[in-house]
Amino acid sequence: MNINATTVFSDLRAAAQADSRIPFAATAAGVILLGSLSFLLRPVVQTDDSGIVKLPGWLSSLTAWSFFAKRHDFLFNGFAKTGQELFQFRFLQHTVVAVSGEEGRKVFHNDKYLDFTQGYQILLGGAPRLEQSSEAEWQPENMTWFNKNVAILFSKERLADVLPSLLDDINGSIMRTMPDREGRIDPFRNVYDLIVQMTIRMVSCRSLSNDPAAVAEMWNYFDIIEKSATPFSLILPWIPTSTTRNKEKATTELYKFLAKYIEERRNSTPSADAFDVLIASGLDNKAIVGFAMIIIFAGITNSSVNACWILIYLASHPEWKARATKEVHDLISNHSNPVFSKEPLHKRLASIPINAWESEMPVIELCLKETLRLTATGAALRRNTKADLPMAGKIVKRGWFLAYSAADVHLNPNIYTNPDDWDPSRFEPGREEDKKEAYAFIAWGGGRHPCSGMKFAKLEIKMIVSLFLAGYEYELVDAKGNYPKQLPIPDINDLQRASPMGDPFFLKYKRVED
Repeated sequence: MNINATTVFSDLRAAAQADSRIPFAATAAGVILLGSLSFLLRPVVQTDDSGIVKLPGWLSSLTAWSFFAKRHDFLFNGFAKTGQELFQFRFLQHTVVAVSGEEGRKVFHNDKYLDFTQGYQILLGGAPRLEQSSEAEWQPENMTWFNKNVAILFSKERLADVLPSLLDDINGSIMRTMPDREGRIDPFRNVYDLIVQMTIRMVSCRSLSNDPAAVAEMWNYFDIIEKSATPFSLILPWIPTSTTRNKEKATTELYKFLAKYIEERRNSTPSADAFDVLIASGLDNKAIVGFAMIIIFAGITNSSVNACWILIYLASHPEWKARATKEVHDLISNHSNPVFSKEPLHKRLASIPINAWESEMPVIELCLKETLRLTATGAALRRNTKADLPMAGKIVKRGWFLAYSAADVHLNPNIYTNPDDWDPSRFEPGREEDKKEAYAFIAWGGGRHPCSGMKFAKLEIKMIVSLFLAGYEYELVDAKGNYPKQLPIPDINDLQRASPMGDPFFLKYKRVED
């Protein structure tokens, strides 16, 4: 769940640089075609004294378009074309080094001068020159404030306190979405909303999270901002469009919307709500809004996606679904307070201690880990901010950017047997394919940048899966109500949602326990 913190926070401060879907589709299509052809046909040459193979390009905008529009394909084809573990390309005025292999992966995740936050500045269309900032600004400590507050808000004690409210949220949303005892849902619409609701509760305040209309308004702002992030908007941010204006307006309105609730909490009796905790830590409104946006975007782009996919994979693998269902029933039987034996399912789940949620669900842990291996295949970014850096026998120069695609390891057949198959047993004791190389599983980050919100993200997904497995019988069906002829697979080039490819599908359900 590595979230692009700098992109989100800087986007708030800059009031948006992006545009989207501008009305010259034919021109855009021509640029894509021309860029693809030039990339496939151009020769590979050695350049400069870094020793890193360079992909030549007579127009860096074409390379940039490929990097944003089809990032996995661009990187995969680049490595195939060069036959090297590193290659470099131009992105507008910047040099980017694509990294693969175990040695490069270790340096990428461990070198303290490969800056996480500056790496993502390239996504804003204009990273600053290194000489414009002091060395101190490039140190890892510049995210200390963020990690500190994540640790406070997602502490075990606070999760225990808020667990009943989170399960109330899930149950309430499910009852609204699935009011009938039998029916079908689109998981990428209905399950998605469950994560959004829980995340908003964890990082805001009750007056916001308890108001469905306010949650819907906030979600609308996020939706506008998210949909505006396209290759065209980042490569050509100076072109004015209606989408640019809409994003600027949504960013401004979102700030004012959240700031209103923060001010309300500043003038009220302190509580255990997240806004109160952040206020007490000394953060101003701008920092609190930025913090909340980062966490909510993380929930939108990571936890919600994986909650959908794990339900889909379980539905298409009956043996694992049966094991996971038994695990949930055993958890309830072993820990649910007898006082709640006649209570609804979500109340009984709420009486289970946090320690049990974290340590007594090994089957679902395996299923989630395997789901993440297949969905977490995007590219992480860094910037070399200190000095020329040796890597895999080459030199990454100061100021250059680096991109490492998790697909390089997560879909590597030399590490994972039949890597395109969903097979949680690959992580079981005695097999443990992720131990074959260093950092062979990086869905939760790694090295100097582990995911600080991992425990809460896991808890969110486990709660949703538990309510579905214990409360419903469900199966995967196509639009005609039949088991799909071809199972859905994640779009490996979808940078935000790992959306399913192929024909429409649904989860057909029957409620078996209230």
